[in-house]
Amino acid sequence: MSVGELKTAKEFTSIFLRGVVGMCGALVVFFFLRSGMVSGKLFPEFAELSVREGAVPLFGAEGLEKGSIRQVLPSQALALLAIWCFLAGFSERLVPSILSSTEQTLGDAARGTKK
Repeated sequence: MSVGELKTAKEFTSIFLRGVVGMCGALVVFFFLRSGMVSGKLFPEFAELSVREGAVPLFGAEGLEKGSIRQVLPSQALALLAIWCFLAGFSERLVPSILSSTEQTLGDAARGTKK
């Protein structure tokens, strides 16, 4: 980056715009995953999105339980969705590469060819 680019990178509008672009990328990946065009162990099953409540016991000096801490745990599908959306928000290349590979696959399917 040049000195001028560094000066504008710290301005509020530049920071805000980068955040908005990241959120849009995450939203595109969310809808792509939600469409069901891809499946497998690395992709979340939206029917299985859930959270459950758990408890972690607290122990005192004598080793006796003195209560517990309540916690909310996401399902595996929810954790996968969060990871994919996080990656999409921070990766400049993830969303364009997903869109270009999908375009290629759909173009091949429309022409009746397969790679």
